[in-house]
Amino acid sequence: MTNKYLRRLLWGALSVAAAIAGIIGTLVALGVIKPPSATQVTRTYLTTKQDCPPPQGELCGAIYSLEIQTQSTLKVEITPSSLNCGSSRYYVYVDGVQERVTPFLGWPNATGADASLPTTSGLLDLSPVSPGKHQLGLQGEGRPGGCNIGRLYAFEVNVTVVTDS
Repeated sequence: MTNKYLRRLLWGALSVAAAIAGIIGTLVALGVIKPPSATQVTRTYLTTKQDCPPPQGELCGAIYSLEIQTQSTLKVEITPSSLNCGSSRYYVYVDGVQERVTPFLGWPNATGADASLPTTSGLLDLSPVSPGKHQLGLQGEGRPGGCNIGRLYAFEVNVTVVTDS
């Protein structure tokens, strides 16, 4: 083989590689395919009892807060503790901005209409978020039923957080 032939062969291979890279870049930009991401990390947190300061109503006046580190992915699942005895829903905040509100969630051994409530929020996708540290906040809201007689004094939940850092 001559040098001229090898140069043409190399130039052709480089052209094909550049075309493939361009196609992949376009597909990523359009969201058709996703680039490889960092490893997803799942952590479960048991909140300490979050007391609700007076005057107590159904919406807790305190927001439970967790510091989360991620590159982009932020998914959250909320499961009321087995110590709960009334249905509650949860307002989910990222950096002080309300992002979601769960439906009312039940508790183990609930009776009546509350027995048919889900006992977990399912995985709530709050992605994408900017890389770095974020404050994840949860604010509980109760409703009469079970041991709730019209005031939410406290709440306790298990929080599962999925990030990519």
